[in-house]
Amino acid sequence: MPVFCVSNHDYWERRDAARDEALPILNLSGILSVRKHCIGLVASTQLQAATMYIRDQIPALLREVELWVQSGAGSMDEERKQAVRETLDALEVRLRRVNFGFPRAFLEAGAS
Repeated sequence: MPVFCVSNHDYWERRDAARDEALPILNLSGILSVRKHCIGLVASTQLQAATMYIRDQIPALLREVELWVQSGAGSMDEERKQAVRETLDALEVRLRRVNFGFPRAFLEAGAS
């Protein structure tokens, strides 16, 4: 677990000063490191949620649309059904490329 030693006093004393003057003291205060860490946690969680959506939910939707097209798709003519099938195939190829773009360790961590 990361441990941060921070100085609230140093931070509040210098936070409104000019950037060149304040930044060294603000870095020493440790609060900027805590902020960076917290933002990283949120970003990591958002990336994990987006990855799971791309990996799980979108392919499931595409499979449902494909089943709908195969079952007759209402009143669609054969040419239109073929266009939908081709679009689904193209989307599936793009999703595979996206999944291969993520580091393998990240995808495995997202699955747990």
